[in-house]
Amino acid sequence: MTGRADHYLIFETAGGFCGIAWNSAGITRFQLPTKSAAATERILLRQMPSAKPGAPTPEVAEAVAAVRRYFEGEETDFSMFKLHLGEQDPFFERVYAAARRVGWGRTTPMAPWLKNSARDRKPPGMSARPWRRIRWR
Repeated sequence: MTGRADHYLIFETAGGFCGIAWNSAGITRFQLPTKSAAATERILLRQMPSAKPGAPTPEVAEAVAAVRRYFEGEETDFSMFKLHLGEQDPFFERVYAAARRVGWGRTTPMAPWLKNSARDRKPPGMSARPWRRIRWR
């Protein structure tokens, strides 16, 4: 735990109800849309049980507006928002950084991200590609 108070907001978009959580260091979590505000809140609080509802900071309000535009189909860039993801495994830090560089409407293969990371993630003594040993019938 960081000792920072986490707050959250549930809000409606064209895609459903989203959730966003933040603390003084930045945005800490985003919940993709569900069909109800209650479902979104339940999922968000499962990951952040000590978070409390709160009025959004100006940056969070701007992120909420951007998410609403995104779900209305508008080209949206989220890279300017400050994230605070806490202590992350170095592998996931690289994945998040790479994902934020993927532009609007673009896709990217996962293989380049994983190419050098497999060695970082595998348990000692395990093949970098353990699925090669599986015989599919």
